[in-house]
Amino acid sequence: MPRFAAAYKNEQGQTVRERLEGASRTALLAQLRERGFVPISLEKLDEEGEGPDKSKSMSSSAVFAKKIKLDDMAVVFRMLATMLGGGLPIIDTLSDVAAQADKPQLRRVLTEVSTDIREGSALSSAMEKHPKVFSKLMIAMAHAGEESGNMANILDELADYLDTQVELRRKIKTGTRYPMFIAGFFMLAISVLFVFILPRFEDIFADFDAELPMLTELVMGFSSALADNILYILPALLLAGVGTVLFKKTETGKRFFDKLILRLPVIGPMAQKIVVARLSRTLGLLLDGGIAVVESLELTGQVSGNYVFRTHLEEIKNNIVRGSTLAEEMKGRPYFPQMLVRMTAAGETTGSLGAMLERVSHHFTREAAVSIDSVMSLLEPVLLSLLGLVVAVVVLAVYLPIFQLATAM
Repeated sequence: MPRFAAAYKNEQGQTVRERLEGASRTALLAQLRERGFVPISLEKLDEEGEGPDKSKSMSSSAVFAKKIKLDDMAVVFRMLATMLGGGLPIIDTLSDVAAQADKPQLRRVLTEVSTDIREGSALSSAMEKHPKVFSKLMIAMAHAGEESGNMANILDELADYLDTQVELRRKIKTGTRYPMFIAGFFMLAISVLFVFILPRFEDIFADFDAELPMLTELVMGFSSALADNILYILPALLLAGVGTVLFKKTETGKRFFDKLILRLPVIGPMAQKIVVARLSRTLGLLLDGGIAVVESLELTGQVSGNYVFRTHLEEIKNNIVRGSTLAEEMKGRPYFPQMLVRMTAAGETTGSLGAMLERVSHHFTREAAVSIDSVMSLLEPVLLSLLGLVVAVVVLAVYLPIFQLATAM
C-alpha cells in the first residue's frame, strides 16, 4: 500500500507530521477529515519510503509547444467530462476529442496523451509531459479525479472554472477595445495636428510680424519643439516601450507593476475584485477536488495573476504549516476583503470551505463585471472630452491672432 508524508491539524489545533499508509491520496485525505483532522499537506513517498516520488518525463515536443488558448482547453475538458460521464473509456474519449480538435498543436498533444495512457500511464502523468499546454492546476485536478474515481465530475468543474476565466478575460478585452481605439486616434490626431498642421500657421503668423497672444506662443512653441525633434522622440518612445515590456517580465518589474495597479484609483479596486474572484474560485475548486491546503495555496498563488497576492499566499501557506489557520492568516492583510475572511472562517468551522469560497467567487465575479462596465463607460467620455479640450485650445490659439489682426486693421 502506498505511503505518504502527511501533515495535518488534530482536534486540539496542533500540527502533526507522520507517515501514513492509504489506498490513495484522496482516500487518505477522506480518512483524516472523518477523524476531525484538517489536512495540510500529503506527499506520496517513493518505493523506499525515503522521499517524494518525482519520476517524471517530458515529451520532446513540449519544448517547442505553443501556448494553447484557455477557451480551447475549456472545450477539451468539457468534452472529456461529457463523454466520460456517459461511460466511454478514457482512451477512446481522448482519441475522439483529439480528432475533433481544430488546432494541429492541440490535436498532436491530445494524441500523444492518448498514446501514453494506452501504454499504461495515468492521465495526470501523461499531461505532465506537456507543461506548455496543461497548467499545474489542470494536472492537479486530473490527479484528484484519478484518486477519487470521480474524473467526469471533476473535469466538468474544471471546465466551468476555465469558462468563468475565459468570460472574465473576454469582458475585459471587449470593454477596453473601444477606449483603446479612441486613445490611439487621440494620439494620432494630436501628432498630426502639432507636427504637420500647426507649423504652417506659424509661418503665416511670422509673415505678419505681429506680437502673438501668450496662448498662441505656447502652443506654437510646443508644436515647433515636437516637429523639430520628432526623429528623436519616436525612437525614444519605442525604446521606452520595449524597455517597459522587458522590465515587466522580470521579478522586480512584476512586483512594481502589480503593486502600482492595486494602488491606482478606480483601476485598483477593479483589479482587486478580479484577483479575489480568481483566487477564491481556484482555491475552492482545488479543495473540493480533495487537494490538501498547502498544495492548493501554492497552485492558487501561481494562477492568481498578481505578484502581491502570490507573495501573501506563500506567507499564508508557510504559516499554516506552522499551525495557523487560513482565516487567521487572511485577516489583517491588505487587499483581502473582510467578506473573504469571514466566509473562509465560516467554511473552516463548518467543514465546507470549498463551497464558501465558491460563493465568494461568484460575488466578486459579479462585482468585477460591474466595475469593468463602470470604468469603461467612464473612460470613453473622459478620452473624448480630453480630445475635444485639446482641439479647442488649438483652435483658440490659431484664431486669437487672426481676430487680433482683424481688429487692428
